Amino acid sequence: MIVVLIVLSLLSPPKPDVIGKSISDIYVFDFKGREFKIMDFSEGKVLILSPIYTSCPKFCSIITFNIKEAVKKIGGLGEKYKIISFSFDHRDTVEDLEGFAQRWDIDGSNWNVVSAKKEDIQKLLSSLDFNIEFSDDDIAHPNVFYIITPDGKISSFLNGADKIDEKSLKIAIERAGKGEVFGIFSKLISFCYRFNPITGRYEFDMRIVYHTAGFFAFIITFVLIFRKFLF
Repeated sequence: MIVVLIVLSLLSPPKPDVIGKSISDIYVFDFKGREFKIMDFSEGKVLILSPIYTSCPKFCSIITFNIKEAVKKIGGLGEKYKIISFSFDHRDTVEDLEGFAQRWDIDGSNWNVVSAKKEDIQKLLSSLDFNIEFSDDDIAHPNVFYIITPDGKISSFLNGADKIDEKSLKIAIERAGKGEVFGIFSKLISFCYRFNPITGRYEFDMRIVYHTAGFFAFIITFVLIFRKFLF
């Protein structure tokens, strides 16, 4: 039970202060065996970076499906942005990446499937504040993907476990294309919502309501007592 709780605790999303920071531009290899730096693939465009691993039993497929469906509706792939599905499992081989690419009909031109050496994977994950934990054959991980500016900064990160709002994704890509980051917005969302590791989704944090109500109750009580002694 303790082990389960520890693993689940590592599923929390990145901290808001990661917004605006540069990602570690590591060397990766794709499902065709080609090697290059991550930002070289973007070719000066916005990059959607989706951390996955090829043998993921559930959420990586859900996230990939949701991104694929959203991209179909907003268009612009290859023109305004490119996508990388990045495997954070150092055990994934070129053949594993190829299987994932075939499964999702990814041809490597504007959407690629890549991985890297173990030490380089850790460098990238650290720059993304993306925590993982190996457990038997599974890897616990957050269910987010990132919008990266053309110069390699994190513009925003979005929840991929639920249906992606196409309008929000399009705005995020457009803002990233201008080099803008969602710092204030992301901090507000982080303050108002919490990540539920059981469901893998963001939920409104009712503690805000309780704390706010408690604060106002304290103020009202204080004022009433003060007035009683004053008058």
